[in-house]
Amino acid sequence: MQNITFRQAGIEDIPLLVQNIIFVSLKPNSHCLHSWAGDSPADLTADFQAAFEAGEMFYILACSGPCIIGAMGGEFDPELERVWLHGPHVFAGAWSSLAPNLYEELLQILPPNATRWDAFLNVKNNNGIDFYRKHGYTQGTVTHDYQLNRSRRIDCPADACTKLTSLHHASFVTLFDQLFPDTYYSAQALLQLHGGSHCIYVVAEGERVLGFSVAALEDDAAKAEVQFIGIAETERNKGYGRQLLARAVDWLFDEKAATEIALTVEDSLTNARGLYESVGFMLNFSGLPLSKKKVKPLEL
Repeated sequence: MQNITFRQAGIEDIPLLVQNIIFVSLKPNSHCLHSWAGDSPADLTADFQAAFEAGEMFYILACSGPCIIGAMGGEFDPELERVWLHGPHVFAGAWSSLAPNLYEELLQILPPNATRWDAFLNVKNNNGIDFYRKHGYTQGTVTHDYQLNRSRRIDCPADACTKLTSLHHASFVTLFDQLFPDTYYSAQALLQLHGGSHCIYVVAEGERVLGFSVAALEDDAAKAEVQFIGIAETERNKGYGRQLLARAVDWLFDEKAATEIALTVEDSLTNARGLYESVGFMLNFSGLPLSKKKVKPLEL
């Protein structure tokens, strides 16, 4: 093999990069869910191009002559100062030498104001999981990726749900922050997206939000998401979760013409998994999140 060189990927590299990522990700032992979660080549190419053009996607390529033999990337969220890591992907050559070098090269091009880095790997990707552990990443809870297409859809009544209005904003923010204190969207960001790419449904008593669901179809993608479902602790086991999920599904399929809906749920939430399966969702992948936070210097 020729000498290995590393360079930052450009938009012109996306088609071949996507092709290689999908090829290795079809095998669970080399699958990174941030890079690929079952998207078609066309959809993944469009997602990468949009992120590159927005200046939010950064990728390092390992090359042997004209051939790309490895890659690792990160998608940066400037509001949260978080990086969603892709890979490491090794297409050819030795994992033990390529993966650490890809990581070190990637860190040099990521925004310096990042304060947290997150990876999400298939539970069978032992090389990747061991790699992140050795680099100081903390292992989270196993999370399952579910999918629903139109043919499996089961209609459910959702009479208790309405779209969120300004009357509910304050209560929604309070409940969302209680239930999802460390996630990829802030409550304020979701309020700004509501009515466009996102739709928030609530079960409410006057101004007080008892539960909510957040549906999203971003960048005209064919694959939509139910991103959040949350119920106040005192209001659980009343059937609100099923209704909020059903209303989110209705909006995505009927109003936004989505062809497929995805959602994720932690392994420990057995009741939630049963809820999703009861309306037609099927397990797609199981992943393990790993994260690392920037260490703040001690104040003297």
